[in-house]
Amino acid sequence: LKDYPALFASNRFVNLTSCDSMCLWLLLFRPLLQDMKWRGWFQGGLADWALFASFMSVPFIGPSVWLAVRPPPPLRVPDADTNTNNA
Repeated sequence: LKDYPALFASNRFVNLTSCDSMCLWLLLFRPLLQDMKWRGWFQGGLADWALFASFMSVPFIGPSVWLAVRPPPPLRVPDADTNTNNA
């Protein structure tokens, strides 16, 4: 880790992958929040924000933990109006 700043400044590959990883991590904010809401793990309370922050706090590891522990999606019953089967 002590050589990383010099490597970041001199190697374009390290520079690009580091910047790309951080951008993707920052762009994960909204989809992760929506997924937590959809699965019923986020109602907006302080504890919910703390849980969300724990998943977002560590790039790669936090979202990976969310993928491992998240509950299955809620079941949706199809509407009778959307059935286009005219048999």
